[in-house]
Amino acid sequence: MLTTTKGIAWQESDSETGEKINIYDLTVSYSYEVLVNDFQYYAGTIFKTMRVKESELDSRIEDTVEEFHKIVLSQKYTPISMGSGSYPSVYEPQLPASDQQTIYIWGTVADADGNPMPFVELQANIKGEELKGRTDENGDFRIPVTLELKEDENDVKVDFWVIFSYERNGKNYFRVHDRASGNGMNGNDYKMVWFYSELRLLDKQNVEVHLVLDGSQNPKHASSTGQLADIKSLSVIYSHMHEAVDFALTVLETDPDYKLPVDVYVGNTNDDTLYSPGSSHILISENDAGYSNSNRPKNREYHEFAHHIMYATYGGWSKGSSAAGTVNHDGFLNPNTGDSYEEGFAEFMALAMSDRYGDTNPADGRGTKTDIYASFGSLENNYHPWDSRGYAEEFAVASLLWDMYDSDNDNGDSLTMSIDDIWAVLKVQRSDFYEYYLAFRQANSRKASDIDKLFIEHGFYADTTEGNKQRDLFEGFRDANNNRRYDRGEFYFDLGCLNGTNELKYKPGMTVGKAANYERTNRTSAGRIDGAYLKVKDDEVPQYLVRIHYTEPGAGTDYEYVVDVRDGLLYVQPLPYGTPAELTVVPYSVEYGAESPYTITSEELNTKLEEPEEYFAAHEFDLKKTGVTGDTPYVTYKGVEPTYAYEGDLGTEVDINTGDSEELDLESKSSSDKSPFLWLLMLPVLGGGAFLVLKKKINGKSTAKGPGGSGKSGGAGSVSNSGSSNGNKIGSAKNSFKAASMGADTFARKEARDLKEKGVPVLKEAGKMAAELTAKGADTLIQKTGEGIEKAKPHLKKAQEDMVKKIEDVKEKKGK
Repeated sequence: MLTTTKGIAWQESDSETGEKINIYDLTVSYSYEVLVNDFQYYAGTIFKTMRVKESELDSRIEDTVEEFHKIVLSQKYTPISMGSGSYPSVYEPQLPASDQQTIYIWGTVADADGNPMPFVELQANIKGEELKGRTDENGDFRIPVTLELKEDENDVKVDFWVIFSYERNGKNYFRVHDRASGNGMNGNDYKMVWFYSELRLLDKQNVEVHLVLDGSQNPKHASSTGQLADIKSLSVIYSHMHEAVDFALTVLETDPDYKLPVDVYVGNTNDDTLYSPGSSHILISENDAGYSNSNRPKNREYHEFAHHIMYATYGGWSKGSSAAGTVNHDGFLNPNTGDSYEEGFAEFMALAMSDRYGDTNPADGRGTKTDIYASFGSLENNYHPWDSRGYAEEFAVASLLWDMYDSDNDNGDSLTMSIDDIWAVLKVQRSDFYEYYLAFRQANSRKASDIDKLFIEHGFYADTTEGNKQRDLFEGFRDANNNRRYDRGEFYFDLGCLNGTNELKYKPGMTVGKAANYERTNRTSAGRIDGAYLKVKDDEVPQYLVRIHYTEPGAGTDYEYVVDVRDGLLYVQPLPYGTPAELTVVPYSVEYGAESPYTITSEELNTKLEEPEEYFAAHEFDLKKTGVTGDTPYVTYKGVEPTYAYEGDLGTEVDINTGDSEELDLESKSSSDKSPFLWLLMLPVLGGGAFLVLKKKINGKSTAKGPGGSGKSGGAGSVSNSGSSNGNKIGSAKNSFKAASMGADTFARKEARDLKEKGVPVLKEAGKMAAELTAKGADTLIQKTGEGIEKAKPHLKKAQEDMVKKIEDVKEKKGK
């Protein structure tokens, strides 16, 4: 007899739709009787309680009934003396034949570190039919086998692939590719990474598989790389990319939905490890991609995907980094802090990611402090913009942000801010790091003094002290002829010190938040494009209005902004190439009107700036008085008129030739050997009592369950198991089985610790431990360790056939 009860436990919002869904406490009660001839000999009841979403009630009840059938049918029943007559020593229960049950391929996928590989694509090929699925957030999966098998097909080959493509919430966020070799392929050809395993579908029963992609050699395994050993490196690249995506979605609560998927190309020979936004690529060079490389993951996957987060959030880079003369990683030598902010942002975010997920790089060792940035050392050090001849400016940004975030307060650091508070400021696109300083103060007015102290401690202030007008060894320079020596005429920055940067000190009156020396006091202002100036011949109006009108629907929303007349020039910011827009300049005045406004298309302006002069055009507006008064006076500081100073060269976008990387070429590896299976050990306690199967939370991690266990619906064609994080604790309702219950509880606690440390359970070992612990506490438990594993295999149909045959034999013998 089967009974079910359910009661609503709570409501929660669906992660994808936002709709309210009901969560139920479900109890399934299964009463059974085992008949020997006409005598009732064994009877009992199995209970199971679980938390279930409303949409999963029917499937969970069906799976639970199947699970209970298997438990009862897998047991042997030994009678006591029954008086006269001859009876066999072992009987099996006779149950009504059940409907054909769905066969599943189920299990777990883990990387070389034993961490789950969530949301990875899976594909199985059985007799030419493709079955697809995907792991869930815990690396668990369950794929139904939908094809029909013939009566005699009891050993069927299954080709099984793990494809390094990450799909979550209906979006494909990234794919991992490996540089192909051989067969005439060149260095720009890549293949989607996949891992292959040959499985066997035996006796029409579920296929259980637990894959750890550690690169170990196995005749039943293969990979797209041609070298299984490389899978060890590639699997952790996948996992670190998952962590970076997860950080964006769940911690920052931002969706970096820009030109998805991000394609990760591994193995170039050009020493390129970078993020390229043009095609949304991450490149990891051949000499940087190794499993033991010290750059993983902070200065590799975390850092590069942080660039993607920034680009997707802003719709571009920080405004300052586009300034002419900016060179990536050139720090204090650059005309502003834009590039250093972009790099420092990525380095800080990498530390924050590591703080959340831990550092699994064996080069760092287990338990390494989060503030260690790859092989560059601790960012608890208070780096300054001028350190290392100016190249450490990005670390000055990163270490300052880290000091804001962490709880280890050192000299000049009295701040501890949440990632939410920091992200609230950083997620807005601004010109340079000085503007972020102002925004931090505005958003945290009560902490303004602490923010000032922190920026000063990291050297972010405009030093007005004059230098000695000559290049000293500690001052950076642009090596124009690449001879690694300073030559007269090469650009250098002159600091206000004589013997070393330790002489640099903040003095009252210096502007906090900027990183500048006396020659470049405006250094942290947004860079301007060389030649993007309109020469004004009318000087009656100090400010003009630039209006942007998009000429095609959907291209953008019209806007306008005010610019100053400086040295008789107006700066007009060019729009991106290909933008369908028209720019119009008019006086920002009610007292004057223009007989001849200036108009230029975005394309025309960009064309003029390809070979820039001092200005792109000169124009007379023919200003006329309107007779209206009311213009706001233009106020200068100490009577000094503003000027346009320190302009430079335009940055360059890097083009990457990725070759033909979209084709997915899956190959199988033939083998006649039958792969061994790991079977989930059930722990039935038999007798006239009851089974009580309780769900137990395990540290937010999920033990992989068999297809009869708890699960939730996944993507099309798949069911992702372990939607909730649970383990099984099995005991009896009667005191005689208390010891067995204690043994199972000990196993559950041990399993919880292993899950936390290893990420993916090794079910065969866990099953043996469970059987051993339970057998010690219950004399009535028939299964021993090895015997129990074999007898727990759910050969449902075969057990029914054998049971009927045995009872018929008994009847036949009794009739004689």
